[in-house]
Amino acid sequence: MDSLSLVLLGVIALASLLQAVALVVIAREGLRMFRRLDAFAERLGRDLRPAVADLERASENFADVSDLATVQARRLDALVEEAVERIERASEVLRRVILPSAGRLLAAAAAFRGIRRGLLILRRRRG
Repeated sequence: MDSLSLVLLGVIALASLLQAVALVVIAREGLRMFRRLDAFAERLGRDLRPAVADLERASENFADVSDLATVQARRLDALVEEAVERIERASEVLRRVILPSAGRLLAAAAAFRGIRRGLLILRRRRG
């Protein structure tokens, strides 16, 4: 083997050694970065856990309020419907019973006033 081959072989060996060292350094840095990233994820998880719990409680409360509002809206609808029915029945009773009776009462009251007035006039003439 000549000296050029030995030099080239040495350069290749040195390059391989440098490549191996670089790969070890990259692997070590990758491991350190993975550990830091894992610690960051753990810290983030711990910090976000209370916020997520608050969001869950808020969501449950919102669902409860929504259900309660739905029940109250149904109750109100039933109440308004019942009130409308009662008003319609009262209006019907007023139209069928009270107004004709009131008309008769007014006629009777007018007749009674007329009779009273007639009696007063008769008393004045006689007396």
